[in-house]
Amino acid sequence: MKRIRIMAFALALVLLSAGLGVSPAVFAADEAPDTLVVYFSLTGNTEAIALAIAEETGADVLKITAKEPYTPEDTEYSPDTRAYREQHDPSCRPEFNETVPDVSGYKTVFIGYPIWHSEAPMILYTFLESVDLSGKTVIPFCTSGGSPVGSSAENLSKLAPDAVWREGTLLETGASRETIREWLAGAPVKAGNGKKVYFAGPMFNQGEKDFNLRITELLEEFGYEVFLPQRDGIEAAQLEGKTEEELTEMIFALDEEQVRKADIVFMNMDGRAPDEGACVELGIGYALGKRCYGFKTDTRAVEFGLEVNPMISGCMIKLFKNYDGDLLEEEIRQYLSENEL
Repeated sequence: MKRIRIMAFALALVLLSAGLGVSPAVFAADEAPDTLVVYFSLTGNTEAIALAIAEETGADVLKITAKEPYTPEDTEYSPDTRAYREQHDPSCRPEFNETVPDVSGYKTVFIGYPIWHSEAPMILYTFLESVDLSGKTVIPFCTSGGSPVGSSAENLSKLAPDAVWREGTLLETGASRETIREWLAGAPVKAGNGKKVYFAGPMFNQGEKDFNLRITELLEEFGYEVFLPQRDGIEAAQLEGKTEEELTEMIFALDEEQVRKADIVFMNMDGRAPDEGACVELGIGYALGKRCYGFKTDTRAVEFGLEVNPMISGCMIKLFKNYDGDLLEEEIRQYLSENEL
C-alpha cells in the first residue's frame, strides 16, 4: 500500500510538471485519507489556510487553477475587469486546468476560496458542476480582507444539492494555526459525517418528547443529521381542517419518505411495549437495509420474561439499555466516540 502511495505521489508530480496545475496530494503513509481539501487561490491567502487544514486533518489536497490564468488586475474592483464581468454573469463557467478528479473515495470535502464581489469565484461553480459529491460532507471556508461569507456558501451548495453542506466559515487572511485548530475542533468532521438518522419512537407526552430531543441532540453533536418527527414533521397548522383519512395519508407519506432517505433508524423503545408506529418505521428501515439501533430505559417486560420482543431487537445492530436516563445517554455518547453508526 505504501509503495502504491509513493507511485501515486510521483505521478502527481509528473502531472504538475506537465502543466496540468494539479497539486500533489498529501498522502498518509499507510492508508488513503478520506478527506480532501479543494481550493482556489490567486494571492496565496486561501492556499495558506487550505494547506494548514490539510496538514491538521491529514487530507489530500487539490488546487484548482484557471486555464486562462488570472492576474492581479483582473480582480480589481472595477466594472471593466475580468472578475467583475464573470461574477456578474450567472452563466459564466471559467475553465480549469485539472482533469476532473475521482472523489468517490472521500467522505469529507473542504472547499476553500477567496471572496470576489461578495461571492465565490465562478471557477468554483465550474468545479462543483464537474464532480459528484452526493452523500459527502462538504465544509466550505473562505478568506477575505473584510467581506463576510454572505450567501457565497449557500449558493455553492445549490450546485451539489445531494451533498451534506455545513455552514460556511470565514477565516481571516493570515489566520494563525491555533485559530485554524480551534475551528477544526468545532467543525463537524465527526463520526456521523452527515449521515441521516430517522428517529423513531413515542412522542405523546412531554417526558417522551424531552428525552427524544435529548438523544437527538447527542446524535447531532456527533455529526449525524437527525429527522425527529416531533420537531421536523408536519406542523400542526398543516393538519387543521383535514379528515382522518387525509391526516393518515400525510403523516404516513412523510415518515415513510424520511425512513427511505435515512441511512440509520434509531428507535426509542420505552413504554409497556414499543410504540406501534415506531415498530412499523423500524420494519420499513430493516427491510430497506438500513442500519438499525435502539435504546430502552423502561423496566417493564414484554413477554416470556424478555425485556424486548426478539422480533424487534433482532432487527438491531445494537440495543442500548439502562434504566437511568443519564447513564444511558453517557453509554450512547461513549459508543459514538468510539464507533460509527
